[in-house]
Amino acid sequence: LIQKGVLPEKVLAMTFTNKAAAEMRERLGKLVGKRKAASVIASTFHSFCLRTLREFAAQIGYPEGFTIADAADQLSILKLALRELHIPEARIKPPELQSRISLAKNRLETPESFLERPGDSKHELVGRVWQRYRDVLRRSRRLDFDDLLTETLRLLKEDGEVRAELQRRH
Repeated sequence: LIQKGVLPEKVLAMTFTNKAAAEMRERLGKLVGKRKAASVIASTFHSFCLRTLREFAAQIGYPEGFTIADAADQLSILKLALRELHIPEARIKPPELQSRISLAKNRLETPESFLERPGDSKHELVGRVWQRYRDVLRRSRRLDFDDLLTETLRLLKEDGEVRAELQRRH
């Protein structure tokens, strides 16, 4: 793209791992020179989304200083959600909940759309716990890793001004 005349600062290159992002930066430097390569945004999806959400946190209803719930935090929050709903962990294990919720988020579902789909009693249980999990995350001013992606997507879909601002930059 740069060799075809696209300004380096208009290029956004994303990948899944930090190692791959570093390799992209290195390869870019060899292809177009270090100065031009330094202007390209090359990062992981999660890193790009985190930066975007930090900048536009107010538009998604979060403070700028929100934190990220790692896997251990997520399990603790799921356990809390189960306790708040008076559901014993023996009924559904937090790691299973975490996995099912992550899968649904990656399908771009919300707890509400998830609950609208037909399912068994466990499906309904996952949806109810997911709603409470989301509430606890929000109360504690946290997002999980899946939220970084889904909230950025939602922001870009729903906020034309933010979308236009990012398009101007990249």
